[in-house]
Amino acid sequence: MDKHLLTCVLTQFRANFLTYFPELSDQDLRLILLGPSETLLTVLQAHYGYTLAEAKAAWNDFVLREVDGQPLDLSASDATGPPACQAGRPRSSLRPWLLAPPVRYYQ
Repeated sequence: MDKHLLTCVLTQFRANFLTYFPELSDQDLRLILLGPSETLLTVLQAHYGYTLAEAKAAWNDFVLREVDGQPLDLSASDATGPPACQAGRPRSSLRPWLLAPPVRYYQ
């Protein structure tokens, strides 16, 4: 998982993330932002009892529902933390960054 994109998403969509995962606190979010990118999955597993596959699926669902299709400012910085996103990265869909291919619910 790309740490740069993870930081951008969690910084810019913080409120959406905490609403989508209501059992997580600001402290959990700080832990995710400061740790390696795999910390996200570990925190989701700890708070929700997910398996690794379920944690990846929950993250993918969040990205597809709340983030994908929204403009992602990769040059923004967050006043509460280090400069999260630096210029030079493309502004595009996050689908290539999903942890697994999206699940097709309908055939």
